[in-house]
Amino acid sequence: MDKEIPFPQDEYGLSKDRAADVRRAFHYQDTVGAQLLIGSLQGNSYVEIWFEHYEDIIAVKENGLIDVYQVKTKSSESKWKSNDKSVIDSINRFCDLEKKYSKSIRKYFFYSNNDVYIPQSSSNSTDDIIRSPLSIKDLIINEKVYAEIGPLLNKWIDRIQQPFAIIKAVLAKMEFIKGKSLTGFQYEVTAELSTLPKINALPQHVVQDISDSLLTIINRANSLDTSAIELYLSITTTNGLSENQNINKRITINEARKVVYKIPKKIFYKKIKSSLVAVSIIVMLSFLAFYNLKPESLLERSIRILKSAKDTSIPPEFDEAVSAIRNNKFPLDNIDLSGANFQCKDLSGLTLRRGIFIGIRGTGVNFDSSNLYLAQFGRFSELNASSFKNALMDESNFENANMIGSSLNNTIARSANFKNATLNGANLSNGDFTSSDFSKVNFTLAELNSTNMRYTILTEANLQDVNVSNADLRDTIGLDQKMLDKTCFSPKNPPIVSAPLIINARSCYNSESKHKERQIMQHALKVVGIMSILNGFCDKGKVINRPPDIPSRPDLNIEIPISSNDI
Repeated sequence: MDKEIPFPQDEYGLSKDRAADVRRAFHYQDTVGAQLLIGSLQGNSYVEIWFEHYEDIIAVKENGLIDVYQVKTKSSESKWKSNDKSVIDSINRFCDLEKKYSKSIRKYFFYSNNDVYIPQSSSNSTDDIIRSPLSIKDLIINEKVYAEIGPLLNKWIDRIQQPFAIIKAVLAKMEFIKGKSLTGFQYEVTAELSTLPKINALPQHVVQDISDSLLTIINRANSLDTSAIELYLSITTTNGLSENQNINKRITINEARKVVYKIPKKIFYKKIKSSLVAVSIIVMLSFLAFYNLKPESLLERSIRILKSAKDTSIPPEFDEAVSAIRNNKFPLDNIDLSGANFQCKDLSGLTLRRGIFIGIRGTGVNFDSSNLYLAQFGRFSELNASSFKNALMDESNFENANMIGSSLNNTIARSANFKNATLNGANLSNGDFTSSDFSKVNFTLAELNSTNMRYTILTEANLQDVNVSNADLRDTIGLDQKMLDKTCFSPKNPPIVSAPLIINARSCYNSESKHKERQIMQHALKVVGIMSILNGFCDKGKVINRPPDIPSRPDLNIEIPISSNDI
């Protein structure tokens, strides 16, 4: 029997407890700090980062100048406007610092998961112009104030409650940074660490351990963590904290380097020790090989290359190896490729029965027409925008996998486990998922057109705007009337359901324009799913990095050629 939620809320409305949002905001701030530390390890000029010392983050450069960061998050997608309280408060705080430490401060940064508002280039509305923090910055710094906008600008300046000269000095130094969204930032520290020398060759779970260690020292710097001896044997400073409590807010780049490279050093020394033991064995094997030389076949070499991808980055010959195995129709039953990086790779048409793919990085991977009977993809495998069209996946395990915008058209996956997976915007049309477990799955905007879902488990699944036209939903477990009413279908092809459930007509779209709008939303989910992980897109089996647009250089902006999800 499912556990009941304590204190159930009978009416719709946001929870009064915002603790989760607050914790996520602090986690986002810690991630920004981690990215600054990692960037400095790659050659950027910061020598130390301070946390919660006067501001969220202050970063000291080699020349002693300081960059000040205010990190703000928004759960909504609305852009930051000039009159937003967080913008006003941040500028006010920057002004307080400018009055005391102007010569020491190089830049002020307003860092957020959301963009700042910028009016249309064709707009001459003073209301639109005054809403934009960047427009106000331009007006004040370049002294472009004119009669129509003067009163509005003065009203905004009065809200800051600081001398005009200080406000102007702050805006001249102030920049706005658009960071990762709140749905993808958790992966950023691991992704950034994987770009560092020596770290990029480590298994994914080891990189994750390094990420956890780095975030731990950042959390300690944020929390005034210090020993009793350091606390009581240290003088109290002007801000009410002990000298050691203030110093412990600082993380130098050398300290960060020790944390990041501590595990790789252990691995290195362990390898040296192992190599000394193995020297005699290598000599013996070399001697035996000299008298028993046997050339390695192309197929044997290809299998060896494929297996070497476990827990690490794939070798350069990977694509050719997969092609050779596919052409020879060689089965790879029971192969273990856990932790491998298959982003954007083509693994279609392979026999991978009982394969182990736990924790793989498989954004954009292609398993079309592959045999994945009893395959294991659990433990948060990353499979956004992946493709499993025409694949055989009976009794396979995708529990907790991220599969936003994935294609599972014509897939046979009976008695499979998709519990807690994310299938937003996915296409499961014409597939057979009889007796599979979809409990707690998010199906928002998914396509289940003519899909066999009989005997499946749908307990606590999110079926918002799911197309169930002609789907077989008989004898499902956990499907109630409220869930069914959230779905939609073609009036000519209603789903098949078991009593006492009834079908209430709710069309997915009633015009070609609404159909196009639905496709655009599904495509957007797929784009977000792939961009949030890769910070780019797939092109011919390769990951192409796609930095944010540069408004002043449209010629450098890269179009994202991500295809629709066959829907």
